[in-house]
Amino acid sequence: MSFGAGLGLLVALGVALPLVAHLLRRRRTETRVFPPARLVPTATPAARSRAHLEDRALLAVRALGVLALAVLGAAPFVTCSRLALDRPGGSAIALVIVIDDSMSMRASAGGEPRFARARRSAVELVESLRDGDVVGVVAAGAPARMLVAPSPSRDVAARALAAMTPSDRATDLDAALTLAGTLARGAQQPERRVVLLSDLADGSDKPLDAPAGVSTWTPDASLAAALPDCAVVRALRRGRDVRARVACGRAEHAGERRVEVVGPSGVLGFVTLRRERAQDVEIVMSDAAPAGAQLTARLTGSDAIPDDDAAPVMTESGALSVSVVLGPSTGASERRVSVVEEALGALDETLALRPSFSVPEAPEALAPHAVVVLDDPPGLPPEARAALRGYVERGGVAVALLGSRAGSAILGNTLEPFVEGAVRWTTSAPKGSDEASLAGLGATAAGLLELAPKGRVLLDERATADATVLARWADGRPLVFTRRLGRGRVLVTTLGASLDESDLALRPAFLEILGRALSEGRARKGNLRSLVGARWEIAPSARVVGPSGPLPASDDGVLVPLRAGLYAVRAGDELEARVAEIDEREVDLSPRPAPPRASHQAAGATTSRVELSPYVAWALLALLALEAAVRLLTRSPAPRASAAP
Repeated sequence: MSFGAGLGLLVALGVALPLVAHLLRRRRTETRVFPPARLVPTATPAARSRAHLEDRALLAVRALGVLALAVLGAAPFVTCSRLALDRPGGSAIALVIVIDDSMSMRASAGGEPRFARARRSAVELVESLRDGDVVGVVAAGAPARMLVAPSPSRDVAARALAAMTPSDRATDLDAALTLAGTLARGAQQPERRVVLLSDLADGSDKPLDAPAGVSTWTPDASLAAALPDCAVVRALRRGRDVRARVACGRAEHAGERRVEVVGPSGVLGFVTLRRERAQDVEIVMSDAAPAGAQLTARLTGSDAIPDDDAAPVMTESGALSVSVVLGPSTGASERRVSVVEEALGALDETLALRPSFSVPEAPEALAPHAVVVLDDPPGLPPEARAALRGYVERGGVAVALLGSRAGSAILGNTLEPFVEGAVRWTTSAPKGSDEASLAGLGATAAGLLELAPKGRVLLDERATADATVLARWADGRPLVFTRRLGRGRVLVTTLGASLDESDLALRPAFLEILGRALSEGRARKGNLRSLVGARWEIAPSARVVGPSGPLPASDDGVLVPLRAGLYAVRAGDELEARVAEIDEREVDLSPRPAPPRASHQAAGATTSRVELSPYVAWALLALLALEAAVRLLTRSPAPRASAAP
């Protein structure tokens, strides 16, 4: 409290003055006997009657009035702090708020969750906007997302902020700031600003880069504080052994904490952590858990985020199985490892590669595989097509690398479900691909610009009518495309992996294509594990129960898990158990350096001081009116004159 506020509040002492005066008037008077007074009728002394409180209601109203005067005197010095935007020159502002909804924001700052504090600050900024301003909202949880495009509607931004909830996502501050800068620069307002409300914890120690051309402000430094945290990232069971992955922000955070495996009957085994930031521990259960019982690996002790101290124990299913259909061969004794097998092995040496020379005709033969890769198939017979279609529709991933053999299918064989219509091989092909179409394959796609093929496959236009084209030839025809089929996905290239036909298999983009198929397969098969925030493709009618209970049905067949833990996905008679895992980097709650010049002055933002005087003045006027009303209602009638004797 300031000196001026203290002086103003001294006026409140005046509320005691009427009571002090009343007490002073109640002193005893000296009594003297006057003999002639016996001849006068006895009457109640008026002075003694006035010594009692005649109107307590009026006294209370006046006391409140004195207190209001005291508050009014101190009001210029008493303020409420709120975030607002300073306006040099009074110009309109284009504001983009970046709010972090990652797992690390579940920690507390000043007695409340960081996310709640950040959202409250964002709402205050939205309320401080004026006509002519625009506001957008970007979420910094991975992947960074635009929640509201910059618009003059403050209600839209307020509703989006109210609907936000903290999640267990990782943090992607770099992408969020880049996206926010792009949105702000696209606005017409002369002042463009980005406000970052985050704990700045994403596992990196590299300073954040502020987006160019806009002012960046990190208004709440209390959000960015290093706190201790450890988490159980995953737990896999094989027999009576449980292998758990534990990550900590710092090695000393592990301390003497233990990892326990807990079942319906209690603790089945435990191990003490080592002082390491990340470690794999093996726990041998003393008793065999009941069949079908759900086990949990949990940490003892406490830290900043209790929600990440436990993880469900999943049964380890071994290496990811991939079927490679090589097509006709001269014999197993003369076969060498194909280029496709070498590429898959380079991507993941733990893969269980299952080479074969034809697609099985029984659907159950394909079910164990996460991905099926067909290396230049010469068409598929009806039974194989039906088995492959059923495998993909139930969530499988199939890849077709179409080369010269694909154009020589025998009568009755087609390449469905990969493509529909005629497929033919031509020895004439343009050199390289269309640069504008390569964004879908990332940075590795640049090597496709210099492709030197000796031919390619030509498809009917209807073959890619419902597909997403990831790369095109220089003449615009599809080179790589993918499309959804039921719950699964097919991926097709119109150029095979044979080194006699092209150098596609020697380029990094080839590994990117196969890597995408493996990523899709991992999300559907094996242990069905993925990071929080990854897209899961499920049946539109599937019922999902997550760590927090039943989830709403997905109309488009896409589920994005926001909480780490076990998910039960039931589609018809099929039941799948999936696990969403946290990113190890999210456990490190040490903030990275803020963007340079992301200060109070650089962003042109300030802390608003809300004046209380007008409100107190209105209250004082109301008390004066109340006093007048009380005086009118409680006024005693004038005494009548006594009659003459």
